[in-house]
Amino acid sequence: MQEQIFSSLRRNADAVTSSALVLFDEATAIRTIAAKAPKGKACWRDTHHPYEWVHAELAVAAGAELSRATAAPRAP
Repeated sequence: MQEQIFSSLRRNADAVTSSALVLFDEATAIRTIAAKAPKGKACWRDTHHPYEWVHAELAVAAGAELSRATAAPRAP
């Protein structure tokens, strides 16, 4: 479902702007970060808020996604 939503957003963005639309999949990034967390290092402050170190990792992941998106040529 998420890929369908992303595809629709990309199509609509291409129709109305020449700017690139970058969609960051935060849920997948959080799962990846949690899977690589050192043993015994908690990711979540509570049931909704990650710790600061997770926010820092998310920022790195988002920056990498922006770098990939801006380095790739846009489709005509």
